[in-house]
Amino acid sequence: MKVLGINRAEIVVKDSDAAVATFQRLFNGAHFTPDHNVSGRPIVCRHDWEHGLELVCPQDETDSMGRLLKAQGEGALLTVVYEVESLDDAKDYLVRNGFEIQYEGNYNHHPDVEVYRQIVVRPSGTHGLLVTFMERRLKGA
Repeated sequence: MKVLGINRAEIVVKDSDAAVATFQRLFNGAHFTPDHNVSGRPIVCRHDWEHGLELVCPQDETDSMGRLLKAQGEGALLTVVYEVESLDDAKDYLVRNGFEIQYEGNYNHHPDVEVYRQIVVRPSGTHGLLVTFMERRLKGA
């Protein structure tokens, strides 16, 4: 498995529009692209790829992210996303080394990407940190 670096941190927020305004002001400009109902989940995500931040706004407090927001409040770290050269290699490595995959997502439906897939490692094996590995290639890149 070849880890290319940290891609972004994801935090939970109560109001995605207010959070976008705050971080645009903090970064002296930023561009957050929306992604509604990610994989059918009741959340609104806003990504700022340049600054490595994703804002996750749960729409249902019974969903795992809604429970995190309720328990820990705004700004709670949801996950750190590490970019990898090959998600298949990463998954093979993780499983061979005793880590359990909690979630796999394929986001290739985005019009600007050729490949965009993620896996999440079950936090019981990572001292409680939700770790995500991502393979993402833009079209034409």
